[in-house]
This record gives sequence, structure tokens and C-alpha cells, in this order.
Amino acid sequence: MDQIIDKYCLYNKITKSSFVVPESINADKLYENEFAKHIFDKGICNNNRLIVLLNQLRYPKKGIKEDADSFVDRIAENYYQHNDYDEYVIGIASLPISINEINDELKNKRSCLKLKYKRTINHILNEAINNKVDHLVFPELSIPYEWINDIIYFSKRHKIQVTFGLKFIFDTNYSTNVTQVYNCICSIYPFQVCGVYKLLYLDIREKMYYSYDEKEKFLQLNYKYNENKSNINNIVCYRGGYFTNMLCYELTSIKDRAKLVDSITNLFVPVLNKDTNYFSSIVDSTSRELYCYVSLANTSYFGDSRITAPFSTVYKDIVKLKGGQNGYLAVGSVNIKTLKENREKQFLKKDGESKYKPLPAGGKEKIIYDVIEKKDEDENIDLIEKKDEDENIDLI
Repeated sequence: MDQIIDKYCLYNKITKSSFVVPESINADKLYENEFAKHIFDKGICNNNRLIVLLNQLRYPKKGIKEDADSFVDRIAENYYQHNDYDEYVIGIASLPISINEINDELKNKRSCLKLKYKRTINHILNEAINNKVDHLVFPELSIPYEWINDIIYFSKRHKIQVTFGLKFIFDTNYSTNVTQVYNCICSIYPFQVCGVYKLLYLDIREKMYYSYDEKEKFLQLNYKYNENKSNINNIVCYRGGYFTNMLCYELTSIKDRAKLVDSITNLFVPVLNKDTNYFSSIVDSTSRELYCYVSLANTSYFGDSRITAPFSTVYKDIVKLKGGQNGYLAVGSVNIKTLKENREKQFLKKDGESKYKPLPAGGKEKIIYDVIEKKDEDENIDLIEKKDEDENIDLI
């Protein structure tokens, strides 16, 4: 994956540090600070890596330049000032991506950068702005890596989190005539500190499990591929929820889904899949078993893009799409506050009119990371009290 990011950085003439911290601050110096590590990366729990991002504080300020130490102090000052969202507006992009186009791109070893397709992408981005979308999901193999910079700029400027599948990336060694092919998923999380910086966390990784059809095509074309079987999911604590993603065939892994039990509130799934009946059953099951909202985006040629909630059968599909030759955006709202409240009230008398299904057997009242966050807050209070005591001693 480092090779892919290096290639992207070289193409766009940027540095890796510009993804996460302002250009005026040296990234290496920043991450030497233990407090910064504590905030952004909470370590691994249940084979999942928790990434904690600051919630976006809504009052604006002009950008200022400062060194890494004062930047960390600013983070520390505002880390516990929560500004969580009660409700998310999620946009599902429906794009006319054909299998024939994908096969042609594989044979030609390059993405098809058509102006008409670019206009369709821009139309969907504009619709996301007009509909005040918080999270936007594109299908698998939908965005060429040459256009990532445009998506990053859009995400930072409009504070819209975006998840999408990158088109195939080819790395050819011309001396040996060997081509390595990558199928990747990318999630962009924009955030601010005190309204000063427009930052983002870029989560990009290779597909963990390639489908048998993909493997067969790679073998026919004599391409090499590596399955990223690290089996570690990045769970991002963001806007009051816990987010992660899966890329198409990964969703069929019951072992990987089991690792997310009691860990997430939202799952984003870009797919390019024609077996919609099979995936429909998996999405319904995943939403109820993990007790989370599942947002799946598929090509409009196959359809069944959806936002599914752990509700009863009548209410479960907040958005469900089928077909269409044009690219368009469908929007639905999900309430994160009621999802958490209903999880906590499972052992009380249940409201007969509730849309929510009960927690599955063995489900916990709270997401495991909420317990970690509460512990961190208590530790922070203890540190403040200890500091006050020390200052009082100095005064005496």
C-alpha cells in the first residue's frame, strides 16, 4: 500500500504529511508526541484498530501558522469538547459502470478517463452539496486514482465524508514485463481543530479478498496480485459514531464480520456485484447481527444499492435503488442517537411500536469503544485535578 500512496503523491506532487496535518507542521515531529498518538490511534482491540478523529467544531476561524507543540496543545484543549451528530444524511451514488468497461481497462492497463463520466461524478458531488449530505458512498472501481485529488478537495471544502472504490491500479516492471494489479478502497474523513485547520484522515487499503472472477481474469492476463490479509479493520470514531468499510467480496467473510460485533454504528460497502439476491441477504443479516446501518453502493446496471437499518422488515430499507442508465444520487437519513439509545434500553420494557429489532443474542448494551472513551475522559479529569494540586503546592 505504501507503493500506491507514493505513486499517488508523486502524481499529484504532494507529500504524505499533507493528508493528516497542515503543511506548516512537520508530521514526523508531531507524531513523536505521545498525546497525539493517543488521540489519533487508540491501538488494537478485538483485532480492530480504533482511529479517533476530532469532531468538527462549527465556529469558523482563519488559519494560523504554529509549531507542532502548540498544535498538539490545541488538540488537547478541544479533544473532550464533543460535538456529536444525532443524525447523518447519507448519499448513495448510482453510476452506470459496466463490466465490459472494466475488462477493457484491465486489458489496456489504464483507467478510462472520459469527460462524460467526469461530468457524471461532478453532478453527483453537486447533488451531495445541495442535499446537505454528511456521508457519500460510491461503488467499487468507480474513481480513477488520477481524480483522488479532486475528491479530497471536495471533501475538505464541504466537510463531506466520502467512501469509494478506486479503479484498478497497475504497477508494471518493464524490465521483467511483470504487472502487479491493485483493487483498493478509500475513505476520506474531513475534520477540524477549533475551526482552524481543514484536515482529513485518508484511509486507503487493498482489497482483502479477491473474488474468483477477478482471480480468473488476472491469471488470463498474467497479472500478479496480493490479497491484503492483515485482518485488521480500521474503525474510525467520527461525529459520534463508529465507521468502517468493506469492499464487495469482503462482505461474504463471516469471520471478518464477526470481528465487528459491538464495535460499529455504520458500515460502508462499495460493490460491483451482479448477484444481488445473495448480497441482499447478507446485508439484511449484517445490519441486524452487527446492529448498525449498512450503506451499500452498486453499479446502476445491477442495482440493489441501499441503506439498511436494524429495523423490522417493513422499515429496514431506508433507501433501495434498482437500475437506471444515468448517474444519480439517492439520499436517506439515519439517526445515530436513537440507535445507541435503543441498544442501551434492550433490557428494559420494549416499546411495542419501536421500529428497531432487538439486539442479537450476546449483544452488549454499549459499543465496546464507548467504554474506552469514558475511561479516557476519567483519566483526563484525573490528570487535570493532579495538575491543579501541583499548582496549589507551588503557590503555598
